[in-house]
Amino acid sequence: LYAQWAQSGTTIVVTAKSSSELRNSLLPLADGTTLALSGSWTDTYLRGLVTVLKESNAQGIILDMTGASVSMTYDNGIFAGCTALASVTLSDSMTSISFEMFSGCTGLTSVTIPSSVTAINGYAFSDCTGLTNITIPDSVTSISPSAFTGCTDCVVTLGSTIISKNSSFFSSLSGVVSNCKGVVIKDDVMSIGDYAFYNCTALTSIMIPDSVTSIGSYSFSGCTGLTDVTIPDSVTSVGYGAFSDCTGLTTVTIGKGVTGVGSSTFSECPALESLTV
Repeated sequence: LYAQWAQSGTTIVVTAKSSSELRNSLLPLADGTTLALSGSWTDTYLRGLVTVLKESNAQGIILDMTGASVSMTYDNGIFAGCTALASVTLSDSMTSISFEMFSGCTGLTSVTIPSSVTAINGYAFSDCTGLTNITIPDSVTSISPSAFTGCTDCVVTLGSTIISKNSSFFSSLSGVVSNCKGVVIKDDVMSIGDYAFYNCTALTSIMIPDSVTSIGSYSFSGCTGLTDVTIPDSVTSVGYGAFSDCTGLTTVTIGKGVTGVGSSTFSECPALESLTV
């Protein structure tokens, strides 16, 4: 095994294999350094890199994995607790973000997920308290309800693949982004599936684009943090109980495309003061 590295300003291109070689070449590591991975990386080598990052006591590290081919056998929690990380761009050789992969990375503020990823597993970004926004590519068809646990300031941008799923997709009643502050729905989304955001109690804002034509049953039910909702003119149908039990909801504006609203749509919304049609 051997190590190769090159440094240019605040960027270090890293092709090192063993943790001892990484330690010798990278330490001491300055705050804000960009580590650009190159070559083939396994979970063993990545864990070695994480060990070195934790030993460095550096902060604001930018990890760019786009130049690396990543092959992992056991990747659960591989970057967990690595508070040095500020930004991560994942390799397009990755197809999933594993259980607790970035759990407890409190310094993480930016994550770029490639279109090769199809699944985000349990607690993948749990307690990443510095994460304020993340975009989920349309390639993702599965997100664990616990993926963003503790990310109370995070706004998630979601596409049609995940939002259009019906109730059979969701593995629990906590919804797809149950712990996040807000959701931005991409403007190519045509339908919001049944139970899509069921019981997302931390959700305080939702932007429904003009592309949406239908809102599924119980899609926002139990979102107690929501205070106002605007349903655009493009929407023609709103499912049963879509906004039921939204106890914090005070203001609703319904576009002219909706021809009727059932009594169940806003049932158990005691704070609702204004309903504009």
